[in-house]
Amino acid sequence: MCGHSPGSRYILAGTVLAGSVKQEGTTLLFRVRDPKLDESVLVRYTGIVPDPFAPGRGVLVDVKEADAGDSATFVGEQNSLTTKCPRSTRRRRTATRTRRRSRDAEQLMIQDVSPWL
Repeated sequence: MCGHSPGSRYILAGTVLAGSVKQEGTTLLFRVRDPKLDESVLVRYTGIVPDPFAPGRGVLVDVKEADAGDSATFVGEQNSLTTKCPRSTRRRRTATRTRRRSRDAEQLMIQDVSPWL
């Protein structure tokens, strides 16, 4: 994360790196990778961890810089961690088919009704 200011707060969004998740007492440590850059930062988080939290999963967490000496570590605000649920390809295909069927049905209805107008 380039250009961040010490003490500033951010909403950090990215993917949890595989092999980076560690528990130290009540603190969860993990690295988040920026999806557009090849960079990651360490997050120290305490609080509720959502059930779907796992390496490879997209997350959002409110953070602030740990201290002026360590610009690569961020402290997550307690209970601010959320996960992004992956979209189901199957659901998208079903929704697309349903929309197509609805459009086809509307066209059929318009064609069937139009001779009577």
